[in-house]
Amino acid sequence: MFDIEPYIWQYGIGVIYMLKKTTIYIEETELNTLKSLSLIQNKPMAELIRLGVQKICQSVSHEEKKALKMLAKIRRNTKKQGYSGKKIMTLAVRAQRELRKERKKKASRCS
Repeated sequence: MFDIEPYIWQYGIGVIYMLKKTTIYIEETELNTLKSLSLIQNKPMAELIRLGVQKICQSVSHEEKKALKMLAKIRRNTKKQGYSGKKIMTLAVRAQRELRKERKKKASRCS
């Protein structure tokens, strides 16, 4: 049987999520630092990387979340309609511009 209790205890998580395997590219100096931190903290490198990714994901602003939702909507719609990669990029850039305009309007109202 798998020993999952230490994992749950260590993270304080009541549910274990399935993790996806991926490849990352980092510079050799970063890799060496990561290996050293792994040794010092007695944690696997993968765990240190996950912690870093979690910190980044937690710091996503409301506007960035809104932009990500807009991009997901564009992707769904464009796949349904059979758009080309170029058209998808054009729509994504347009959405980005709209978000920036909205941000500028809010900033000008506050000043």
